[in-house]
Amino acid sequence: MVENGKSSELRKSEMLLFASADVFGGGGQAVISVLYLVYLTNVLGFICRGYKTPPAIREIAHCRESAEIHASMGLGLNEVKEHFPDSRDMDGRGMYLWSMEAFTNPQSVNLTLRIYNAWKLSTNDFLKNISKMDIPVLKQLGLMPMAIRLLNPVTQGIAIQRANSYTYRTESYMLSTAQSYHPGEFGDQQHIWQASLPKGISVFTTHPGAAFFEDNARNFSPDYWVGNGVHPHAAGHKNVILCLYDLRVRKGLLEKERQLFTHAWFPFDRFEETVLEKHMAAGQSGDGYIALMSIESMADGQPNELIQKGVVTGWAAITGDSKSHGSFSKFLELIRSAAFTLNKNRLMLKYDSHKYELQYKQNFKVDGNILKTEYPRLDCPYVKVPRNPGVYNISCGGHSLKLDWPSLTRSCCRH
Repeated sequence: MVENGKSSELRKSEMLLFASADVFGGGGQAVISVLYLVYLTNVLGFICRGYKTPPAIREIAHCRESAEIHASMGLGLNEVKEHFPDSRDMDGRGMYLWSMEAFTNPQSVNLTLRIYNAWKLSTNDFLKNISKMDIPVLKQLGLMPMAIRLLNPVTQGIAIQRANSYTYRTESYMLSTAQSYHPGEFGDQQHIWQASLPKGISVFTTHPGAAFFEDNARNFSPDYWVGNGVHPHAAGHKNVILCLYDLRVRKGLLEKERQLFTHAWFPFDRFEETVLEKHMAAGQSGDGYIALMSIESMADGQPNELIQKGVVTGWAAITGDSKSHGSFSKFLELIRSAAFTLNKNRLMLKYDSHKYELQYKQNFKVDGNILKTEYPRLDCPYVKVPRNPGVYNISCGGHSLKLDWPSLTRSCCRH
């Protein structure tokens, strides 16, 4: 699933090839973040060498039924003050903001400078440029947040903010989106949407960015494939995602030359069958199908790269499988009958008797109905909990798991 975490050392085009894996054996496709799996394996292996995956979690991994998974993770910058009301609290609000990597945002800059000076961090390689913002008169007049808004540094995009993710999973593919995640703002390593198909295939789009700094400690992101220079507005419902990029945003401090195109990772060499046309690329892997449509003509770039030039570009991803669509050729017939258009700031797809509309920075409609893109902590067939829950009750395949965070206990049972 698309989360609000980050990928740094591995190139995304390589890492995401392995994002789909039958990790628990058996034949059920469990799609999980590679970095999270590695982290979880290392932590649990080191701390709890006798750890066993709870049966309910294994059942979810093996479940072959289609499912919609709504999730919300983290806090937005404007939400932090609700949980940490003291604006001078370095250990509470300050450390939470820094855990989000929110160093140079209007909501964090005052605390950043306070911590930077109190903890004498001028020799820290990662934070050494903070000294350039340490201007006494601006601090005394409380003008640092205003200065950040005026200067518009690209480093604001480093912050990992609340993500509302939507995932549609079937036994043949999975489609995930960070719904309406800060469109038009600078990005860093955030991964906005992804299609995952059998045999470890991933398809996604990004706006190529450039690292903010030149030194080795901080020059790894964003880059050509990792993250985005400017975030798109993306939203999905079941097997369809619409993604609209508008690169006409105000130039930012420290921003390198902005690339005026977006591109897709589409690994032609890993599919069993592919089709490439002027405005459409499609592929089949096992029982899973995907079609990627573009507003402007697609051009070849690097191997497995499709480029769409322009300051405003739109993409649509449509997934399918043999169970729902029959053969790959029948899926292609349906795709070729679709209409994909852009009218000013509205992206529209007419496909399979449905109408999908994405209004940039506004809303996402399916058949004329506005869909909610903000979610509780989890809402899916296996667990339903609100934001900031204390207890999770998870169940699948006759097994249940209760996670009680206040008491730091967990219990498993079979129905």
